[in-house]
Amino acid sequence: MSAPAFRITAGVFAAGVVGLMVLTESVSGGLFMAGFVLWPLLVSLGLAVWMIHGPCQKALVVGTVLYGLWMGFVCLDAFVWHVDAQSAVGLVVAMVVALPVMLVVWVFAFVRWMKRRGV
Repeated sequence: MSAPAFRITAGVFAAGVVGLMVLTESVSGGLFMAGFVLWPLLVSLGLAVWMIHGPCQKALVVGTVLYGLWMGFVCLDAFVWHVDAQSAVGLVVAMVVALPVMLVVWVFAFVRWMKRRGV
Protein backbone atom coordinates (compact mmCIF):
# COMPACT_ATOMS: atom_id res chain seq x y z
CA MET A 1 0.00 0.00 0.00
CA SER A 2 1.32 3.44 -0.86
CA ALA A 3 1.64 6.33 1.53
CA PRO A 4 1.10 9.55 -0.46
CA ALA A 5 1.06 11.61 2.74
CA PHE A 6 4.64 10.55 3.44
CA ARG A 7 5.88 11.65 0.02
CA ILE A 8 3.98 14.94 0.07
CA THR A 9 5.00 15.76 3.64
CA ALA A 10 8.65 14.92 2.93
CA GLY A 11 8.53 17.18 -0.15
CA VAL A 12 6.97 20.07 1.76
CA PHE A 13 9.51 19.62 4.58
CA ALA A 14 12.43 19.62 2.11
CA ALA A 15 11.02 22.68 0.33
CA GLY A 16 10.62 24.43 3.68
CA VAL A 17 14.20 23.71 4.74
CA VAL A 18 15.60 24.88 1.40
CA GLY A 19 13.35 27.94 1.44
CA LEU A 20 14.47 28.92 4.93
CA MET A 21 18.11 28.46 3.98
CA VAL A 22 17.65 30.68 0.91
CA LEU A 23 15.61 33.40 2.64
CA THR A 24 17.75 33.81 5.75
CA GLU A 25 21.13 35.51 5.83
CA SER A 26 23.06 32.36 6.64
CA VAL A 27 22.53 28.69 5.90
CA SER A 28 23.02 27.83 9.55
CA GLY A 29 20.33 30.32 10.54
CA GLY A 30 17.89 28.69 8.14
CA LEU A 31 18.68 25.23 9.47
CA PHE A 32 18.33 26.49 13.04
CA MET A 33 14.90 27.98 12.31
CA ALA A 34 13.78 24.85 10.45
CA GLY A 35 13.82 22.90 13.71
CA PHE A 36 11.51 25.38 15.40
CA VAL A 37 9.18 26.07 12.49
CA LEU A 38 8.89 22.75 10.65
CA TRP A 39 8.64 20.23 13.50
CA PRO A 40 4.86 19.79 12.98
CA LEU A 41 5.70 18.39 9.54
CA LEU A 42 7.99 15.84 11.18
CA VAL A 43 5.08 14.75 13.39
CA SER A 44 2.88 14.43 10.29
CA LEU A 45 5.67 12.49 8.59
CA GLY A 46 5.78 9.99 11.45
CA LEU A 47 2.01 9.64 11.46
CA ALA A 48 1.99 9.13 7.69
CA VAL A 49 4.32 6.15 8.11
CA TRP A 50 2.26 4.74 10.94
CA MET A 51 -1.31 5.36 9.68
CA ILE A 52 -1.51 3.87 6.20
CA HIS A 53 -5.25 4.12 5.66
CA GLY A 54 -7.11 6.20 3.07
CA PRO A 55 -8.93 8.75 5.27
CA CYS A 56 -5.90 9.12 7.55
CA GLN A 57 -3.63 9.78 4.59
CA LYS A 58 -6.09 12.30 3.14
CA ALA A 59 -6.32 14.19 6.43
CA LEU A 60 -2.54 14.28 6.79
CA VAL A 61 -2.14 15.51 3.19
CA VAL A 62 -4.67 18.29 3.77
CA GLY A 63 -2.93 19.31 7.00
CA THR A 64 0.48 19.26 5.34
CA VAL A 65 -0.63 21.34 2.37
CA LEU A 66 -2.38 23.90 4.57
CA TYR A 67 0.62 24.16 6.90
CA GLY A 68 3.02 24.46 3.96
CA LEU A 69 0.97 27.21 2.34
CA TRP A 70 0.58 29.08 5.62
CA MET A 71 4.28 28.93 6.47
CA GLY A 72 5.22 29.81 2.88
CA PHE A 73 3.04 32.91 3.07
CA VAL A 74 4.50 33.89 6.44
CA CYS A 75 8.07 33.35 5.17
CA LEU A 76 7.45 35.56 2.16
CA ASP A 77 5.83 38.19 4.36
CA ALA A 78 8.61 38.10 6.96
CA PHE A 79 11.68 37.84 4.71
CA VAL A 80 10.66 39.41 1.38
CA TRP A 81 7.71 41.78 1.64
CA HIS A 82 8.21 43.28 5.14
CA VAL A 83 11.80 42.62 6.17
CA ASP A 84 12.41 43.25 9.84
CA ALA A 85 15.00 42.35 12.44
CA GLN A 86 12.40 40.23 14.22
CA SER A 87 11.24 38.24 11.17
CA ALA A 88 12.36 34.94 12.67
CA VAL A 89 10.16 35.49 15.71
CA GLY A 90 7.21 35.92 13.35
CA LEU A 91 7.83 32.41 12.02
CA VAL A 92 7.68 30.90 15.49
CA VAL A 93 4.49 32.83 16.27
CA ALA A 94 2.94 31.62 12.99
CA MET A 95 3.83 28.03 13.91
CA VAL A 96 2.14 28.43 17.30
CA VAL A 97 -0.95 29.90 15.60
CA ALA A 98 -1.10 26.94 13.17
CA LEU A 99 -0.59 24.33 15.88
CA PRO A 100 -4.29 24.00 16.91
CA VAL A 101 -5.23 23.24 13.30
CA MET A 102 -2.51 20.61 13.06
CA LEU A 103 -3.65 19.10 16.36
CA VAL A 104 -7.18 18.74 14.97
CA VAL A 105 -5.79 17.05 11.84
CA TRP A 106 -3.65 14.67 13.90
CA VAL A 107 -6.53 13.77 16.25
CA PHE A 108 -8.87 13.21 13.29
CA ALA A 109 -6.32 10.92 11.61
CA PHE A 110 -5.77 9.05 14.88
CA VAL A 111 -9.52 8.57 15.48
CA ARG A 112 -10.03 7.31 11.91
CA TRP A 113 -7.07 4.95 12.36
CA MET A 114 -8.53 3.64 15.64
CA LYS A 115 -11.93 3.08 13.98
CA ARG A 116 -10.22 1.17 11.19
CA ARG A 117 -8.53 -1.09 13.73
CA GLY A 118 -11.87 -1.65 15.50
CA VAL A 119 -10.79 -0.23 18.83
